[in-house]
Amino acid sequence: MTAALPADFLTAGPGTALTTGDVDTHRTGALVRRLSGTAMRTVDGLYDAFAAAWDFPDHFGFNKDAFDDVIGDLPAGLRTSTGGVATGFLTVIDHAEELLADATDDDRAWFATSPPFWRERCERDGRGFGIVLLADEGAADGVEQRWRAADGDLLRLRQD
Repeated sequence: MTAALPADFLTAGPGTALTTGDVDTHRTGALVRRLSGTAMRTVDGLYDAFAAAWDFPDHFGFNKDAFDDVIGDLPAGLRTSTGGVATGFLTVIDHAEELLADATDDDRAWFATSPPFWRERCERDGRGFGIVLLADEGAADGVEQRWRAADGDLLRLRQD
């Protein structure tokens, strides 16, 4: 089963979605990177995974302020897998139940509450931004509860 992202997901709403199964990223216009929550159990693991996936610059400082800056400054003109110019950035995180599982409450709160800020930064240059959390059916409710406990907002996608 696959969930379809709403057409305006990268520019409206909370900036984070949760679904089970997989997500259809075609026709989003976004450059998509898929990461594993298993590799991001700590905030340092999160920095490493995002830096590698999004090709962060060498001067990336591996801290929250630097992460916020780099996400907002992802380069324009990048191409999607179909060759079109990307109109946004989409990060799909599988095994979302593992995401920041060994991190502090403060680290989880920073990550869960930051997507609207990152989206705002990207929108200044006319690009969208979003994060999709993928979880197994049995783990999805726990992922949502942990996200909301960290004061994060998210959209729950249904499977078609």
